[in-house]
This record gives sequence, structure tokens and C-alpha cells, in this order.
Amino acid sequence: MRNLEKILEGMNDKKILVIGDLMLDKFVYGDVERISAEAPIPILKIARKEYNPGGAGNTANNVASLNGKAIVVGIVGNDNEGKILLEEFSKRNISIDGIFIDETRPTVQKTRVVSGTRQMMRFDYETDQDINNILMEKINNYLSEKIQDFEAIIVSDYAKGTITEKIAKNLIDLSLKYDKTIVVDTKPRHAGFYKNITLLKPNLKEAMEISGEEDLNLIGRKLIERFNSNILITRGKEGMSLFLKNGNYIEIPTKARDVFDVSGAGDTVLATVGLALSANASLEDAVYLANIAGGLVVERKGVVSATQDDIKQYLKIPIMPKVWGEEHWLVNDSYCGKRLILKQGYRCSLHYHKEKDETFYVAKGKVLLELNERKITMNPGDSQRIRPMDVHRFSGLEDSEIIEISTHHDEEDSYRIELSGKFDGA
Repeated sequence: MRNLEKILEGMNDKKILVIGDLMLDKFVYGDVERISAEAPIPILKIARKEYNPGGAGNTANNVASLNGKAIVVGIVGNDNEGKILLEEFSKRNISIDGIFIDETRPTVQKTRVVSGTRQMMRFDYETDQDINNILMEKINNYLSEKIQDFEAIIVSDYAKGTITEKIAKNLIDLSLKYDKTIVVDTKPRHAGFYKNITLLKPNLKEAMEISGEEDLNLIGRKLIERFNSNILITRGKEGMSLFLKNGNYIEIPTKARDVFDVSGAGDTVLATVGLALSANASLEDAVYLANIAGGLVVERKGVVSATQDDIKQYLKIPIMPKVWGEEHWLVNDSYCGKRLILKQGYRCSLHYHKEKDETFYVAKGKVLLELNERKITMNPGDSQRIRPMDVHRFSGLEDSEIIEISTHHDEEDSYRIELSGKFDGA
């Protein structure tokens, strides 16, 4: 069984290098009240504007939202849009140490015009020429100096000129030399840059273009053979297909319930996979979490990011802080399962249930169980059933971990005799 909660916890504060084409997403919101007399076009009365990091910047934003530490490498122009983008990164605690100024090009900007819930049009300001040799050298020097600081590398290559073949080769060589996970999402015309990486993540249309095939199984096998990499193909409402180098094939159904806006979902998937792999998740588990995260963001309007809380809520793994420690929900389906973290010197309330029937298993530590008139010292491997109307309380003789399995019950079915708190004699 996947320990998804452990993976999520392991993602905290992981340093993730995100390199690629940085963009500024600008949203102009307003209302259309009339049609222009000059031409048969709507007139938008502007109400507000919003800015968000886009492109590789949105991938970095997703890493930060998932409690990772994102360090961005890329370029911006020497213009007002570049300044705004740097400010947006700083607001989100995303490191901009690896961002360089290109005096020869504008910051890539995508402006979306929205009326109500409808996007009316989009304006793009960009160039796709490769960066010059001076900037290439600066980026490669930065990568060579900092590579050992990162726990995983995410490449978001929109083929706008930041990632050149020379930079890609240096990045992959460094990742192999220092055994770094590297996951890549690239446009087809740059796909040839990325051999011998951990994971390549095209969507189905891109995968068909890169492979020249239409059959999904043939696409997967051909891409593995060409790139010597694991392949994740995202297929929209059909979910995802993971082709592993060892020959295994895994189908992951979609987790989206109501699709509202697909903007940025691929960046969310990429960020989640890279961050989960840095937390020692298997590829299957990393993709499983990414599928959930991607499904959550498409249910919302605009380019948004998923959080660990979003994923935990979806998985129904809420973490409830308690006076005596923490209560982690593991399952809430045909039965209830919790992991209880009990601190040394603390105890839960003395209480009973009228309907709840539960069994406790001590996984770690040392626990004193008061059960009706008895006192039982429990060690790892010990278990005890608590029937309805049994008066009971747990005390932590050491920092302990208890697994609770129970019947379904209402939270109101707890009748407390004494409150939880510290106790003497620990």
C-alpha cells in the first residue's frame, strides 16, 4: 500500500532546480456591456489585473505551493514585465539567484482577457530565438557551481530559446555525474536534447509527433527506446500512461471531477512528479500524486497551483493537531483508520464510546493503556480491542505511534470523563 502521507511529508523543504522558459501571465478581468460602434466587437470595461509566474515559472510556483524550495534558472528582459515577474517570484519565496537579464529580448508575456467566466482572447509577446553565447555560459556556469545543492531537477522547455542543446547536454551530464533526478517537459522540436533522463513527460499529441506513431503502446515503447528514459504520457480526461524502462506499463485514470480550466495543469503534474521523486517516491506513486494534483487544478478557474492540503483533503488524510500529539487519518471508507502520534508525558482524555468499536496496535514507543479498571503497558507489536462502553485512556511513556482501526462513528460519540494533557510519572 502506498504511504502517500509519508511521501507528502518528505517533500517539505526539498531544494528543486526549475529551469526553462520564464513567462509572465497577465490576466485582465472585466465586463462586456456593449458592442463597439467602430466594428462588431465587444467592449471590455476593465475591472482589475492580475499577474502570475508562467511557463517554467508556474512549475516553480507549484513546487513552492507543495512546500518545496524552488530555485529558478532562466532569463527575463530588461523591461517592466521582467521586474513584475521577479517581484511575483519573490512574493512566493521562490529563489531568483539563477535568473539572468537578456538585454536583447522582451520578457515573454501572455495576456489573457476574461469577461465573467469566459476567456475572450490572448495576446502573446515573445521571441523563440536561442539566447546568446554569453548568457549560455552564465547559465552553464551557474548549473556547474550549484548542481550539488539540488535534490531534483525539473526542466520546463517551451522552446522559447532559454534551453539550448548545449545547456541541455551540460544539465544532463551533471545530473548523471551527481546522480540527480531529472524530469523534463519539452516541446517536440527540442525533444532530441533529452536522452538518458529520469522521466520525459509529453502530452499525447506531443508524444505522437515525437514518435511518429498513433498506437499508445507503440508510442511508449518507441520513446523509451529513443530516449532511454521512463515516459509519462498525459492524456487529458483519459488520465496518464506511465511506460517504465523495465518494460512495465501502468495506466492511471484521471482524478478530475469537473474540468473548468486546463491552464497550467501540465506544470502542476511536472512539479509534483519531480518533488515526489526527490522524497524517494517510486515513479508510480509520484505519478499517482501528480494525477491527483493535476485533477484538482483543472477544477478551478485560471492558472492555479495545488497544495499539500489540497491533496490530503482529496485523499482524506486530514492531520488533526491534538494536545497529546497528532491524529492522522489514513482511510475513511468501509472502515476508519488513523495513525496516532502520542508524545511522551502526554495522555488523551479518559473517555468511552457508545457505538464505536476499535482496535489499537502499537507500532512504536511505549504506551500505558487504562482500560476500565486495568492498566496495561503496551510495547511495539501489542494490540488491544476497545469495545463500546469501555472506559479507556492512552498515556505516552515514550514518544509513540499507534494505529487505530475502527467502525464508522460520529465525532459526537466520544464521552469524556477527564480532559487530555500532561501527566506525572512519564
